[in-house]
Parts: sequence; C-alpha cells; structure tokens
Amino acid sequence: MALSLTAEQKSLSDILSKREQIIIPPYQRPYSWGIEECYQLYQDFLDAYNLKSDYFIGNIILAVSEKEKKTPRIIDGQQRIITIWLIFKVLSTFYEDLRILKDTTRTYEWDGNQSKIKIKSDVIESKDYQDLEIVFNWEHSDFSNELKNCQTKSGLFFRPSNLSPIKVNGLYFFYLFKKFKEEEGVNQLKLFIRFMLECIYLLPIELTDTTINSAENKALTIFETINNRGMDLQDADIFKARLYAKSISESEKDNFIQLWFRFRDECESINLSVDEIFRYYSHIIRGRDGNTKNEISMREFFAGPNSPISRNTQTEIIKDLLKITSLLREYDDRKNEKTELAAWLQLIDIYSNRYPKYAIITYLFKYGFSNEKELIHILKAVVRYSYFMGSTSSVKFGIYIIIKQISFGEHVKDYFQEDVEFEQFNYLGRLKYGYALLAHYLENPICIPDYKTDRLLTSRDANNLPEDWNGYSLSMHIDDLGNLAILDIHKKNKKYLDKRNDYLSTGNEELKKFLSKNRDGISYTALQERTEYKKQLLVNFFRTTK
Repeated sequence: MALSLTAEQKSLSDILSKREQIIIPPYQRPYSWGIEECYQLYQDFLDAYNLKSDYFIGNIILAVSEKEKKTPRIIDGQQRIITIWLIFKVLSTFYEDLRILKDTTRTYEWDGNQSKIKIKSDVIESKDYQDLEIVFNWEHSDFSNELKNCQTKSGLFFRPSNLSPIKVNGLYFFYLFKKFKEEEGVNQLKLFIRFMLECIYLLPIELTDTTINSAENKALTIFETINNRGMDLQDADIFKARLYAKSISESEKDNFIQLWFRFRDECESINLSVDEIFRYYSHIIRGRDGNTKNEISMREFFAGPNSPISRNTQTEIIKDLLKITSLLREYDDRKNEKTELAAWLQLIDIYSNRYPKYAIITYLFKYGFSNEKELIHILKAVVRYSYFMGSTSSVKFGIYIIIKQISFGEHVKDYFQEDVEFEQFNYLGRLKYGYALLAHYLENPICIPDYKTDRLLTSRDANNLPEDWNGYSLSMHIDDLGNLAILDIHKKNKKYLDKRNDYLSTGNEELKKFLSKNRDGISYTALQERTEYKKQLLVNFFRTTK
C-alpha cells in the first residue's frame, strides 16, 4: 500500500477536543519532563499571549489504524502532549462550567454518559497510566490540598521527592495558574485560556495503514527522516513492544515486565545498552540461520516479517538475552585473570570494532567456557583473521562465515597468511596498541590484568635524542612497534629519561631489558631493532602456528 500521510497545522482545541483517545504505546519511555521544561512552556505561551501572536510548538507524529481512526498512537511528541493535557486538566478545575476544557481532557462513550481520560499511557516501564488517572480524577480541592505539600512557608513551589513527574507538574501548573488568576483576575485568565486553545498550534503528522503495526512502522520511518537530531526512540523500545504484544493474559504481561526489568538491569550492570545486547543476539540468530549476507537494519531484523520475535516465545527470547548478558559479564571477569585465555580475550576486546567479539560470544553462547583449548583455538583464528585485515569494517564479511561455522559445528580454519610481509606493520593505524599487545603476548602469553599502554618516546623528547637521530624525524616513528610499551604498572606522563627508572620496576622482562640497555636515551638504531623484533613475532604468528 502507498504511503498515506496527512499533515495540517491545528490548534490545541482542534487536536484535543476532537479525538476520542490518544494512545501512548508500550515501548515509549516514561514521562520525564521536569518543572523547568513546564515553566519554559508556560512562559512561552504567556509571552505569545502578551504579544497577541500565534504560537507554534512543533510537530507530533501519530500512527493511525484504518479501523480505529479516532484512537491514534503517538510516536513522537508524547512529553509535550501529556504536558499540554496537564495544563487543560488543571484549568478545567478552575472553570467547571467551560465544557470545552473538559473535552480537552476526557472522551465519552457513544451514549455520552460515561467519560474516560483523553491520554492513555500503555508504557510498560512506569506507572504513568496510574498517575494520569489519579490527576484526571482530581478536583480543584484536591489540587489545593496537594499543593500545600509542595510549597515553602513563604509560598514558593518545590518538588517533593516522593511524587511522580506527572503529579508534580500538574501541581506546578495549578500553582502557576492560581498565581496568574490572583494577580491578573478572572477575566484575564479566561482570555489566556481561549488564546491557548485557539492560537497555539501543533503540526500533527498522521501515518495511516490497515493495521496499527504497519502504521507505526511508517510513522517511525518518518520520525527518523525529519528528526535531524537522531532517533530518540531506540530499536530496543520497538522490540520490547513487539515482545509485550505477545502476552495474552494479564499475568503474562506482568511476568514479561518483570523479566524485562531484570534484563534491562543486567544490561546496565555491564555498561551496555539494550540495543547492544540485541546486536549480539542478531549475530547468534544469523549464525543459526546460516546467514552470511550483509546485515539489514536491527529494526527490520527483529520487527520485520518472520522476525525472531515472531518465531519465538517471550520466555525463549528473554532467556537468550539474559544468557548473553551473563556471558559478557563472565567474559569481562575472565579477561582479567592471569591466564593465556585472558590474553586472547583482551586482544578481541581491543580490536577497533565489535565484529570479532560477536563471533566469540556466538561460540560461548553455543559451547560456554568448558573447552578452553578449543576456545583459545577459535580466539587465535579470529585474532589472526581480524588483525591481518587491519582496522576495517569489511572484516565483518569473514566474521559472518566464522559465525556460521561456529553455529553449525564446523571447523574454523586457522587463517594463516603465508604472504604476510614485514612492511605491513610499518603503519599500524588505529590498531597500533592491538598489535603491540599481540606482540607482547606472543612472547609472554600470560595476561596482564588491567594493562596500560604508552609510547616510550613522545614529542617532548624530540630535542633530547641521541646523535644517530640526525636526519630522522621522531614524529615519523612515534607509533613504531618498538616505541610502544605494554605496562603492568601505572603509566607516567613524563619524558623518557624521567620515567625510565619508574618503568624498570615492570615485570615485562623484554621491556626491562630494553630500558636497561638504553639508560641515556633511545637511539634510532635501538628503536628500529626493537621494532624489527616485534614485527618478526607478528609475521611468525600470521604465517605459521609457531
């Protein structure tokens, strides 16, 4: 079906009084505006009123099902729409005889007898729906009584820590309009209300389709296009909604919310976003499916037709996601142990993108840490392939194949490179410390937990170099392998001669020997000899098993 989009500037009265109910979808984030944002909005309205000038406050994006045209879902603008609703809810308690104010805050059943709230929040990560209902049922006396707990003895407003943003902001608007009425009078407040209803505008952009899911997908695409600050709504918010929608009973919904909270907390505990965990998951699933083609977008992968979310149960998916967070935590623990395994885990971590780690987590998801010898073989193969390719996103194409081999239980080849040359390590680029760490572990295979990296010579040494540097520029050799150090002690930001004695306390025997031989400075010849030695270690690793 062709894209069905409508956009027409409308007053707040047109938007709020002519809708049955506006739905905030489950995947949206909780309401979070503070009194600072509320005051700014109020002041903007007041300034426009005083200037007698129409005021435009931006666009909102709505998804509309053809079968339920009067109950749109809001994709962008929920913070503003809730805040505007709070304004008119408060004002409706000042003038109970003004039907138009009631109409902006509530809808009515077909017979006109029973009303319900205009803004319905289905957000699963908060109790916004409860707070909206509570404020919806407050009368003028309720606001007055609650406001007493939000004012100092001198009458200034403050935010109590035990109240939600929805309740606080409702009370804050009551405070502001009560003050306006006392200072400007009843008639001025009525004129201000009429101005807000008729002269403040929004641009609702509506995307319509046969089903609400397809309408939402179109609306999200439009949101991505017009929001030049980037996408506020994360992919994981959409995946969460799709998973939540698989719930049938209320008990299933409650259970899912608890599982999702646990999963989200696990993500935070390992300092990764929910989206990042879904990225790991996508590669595990691609491996299972034998998919080595280029990746599609995360949203299309997880929310499109025949997606993993549609194929698997809530419990299966959350169980898999929690398993990934558990493996990543164990990975971080293991890479700081004084073992050979930890050394190779560190080399995967220091690579310039995550593709090698996707392959290792896929292996761990299938086999765990039980076979350390086999795991080290896989790690070496992935390191050999990735580091030979250099720092490039094109490494992903080989990683896709490795992930498939791991998932199907096939042998992962060693990726020896018989044509590797010394000259390939003249310029190390973004992987300079990765190559330096690799060279170090090829000579000393036991991991240095929490290692540090440093350049032995820095630009501050340029004027105090030995004589054989004449004719050579230090800046051209600052990132040579021979000038890079892997430390098991704290890094010192000093000139070479000032930090040399500190570095002699290192347990890195090769580095200690080099420092001992170069007490008065590092000659050009000495630096090149160390560089060639390090290069030989790397060439041997890429060419043979030795």
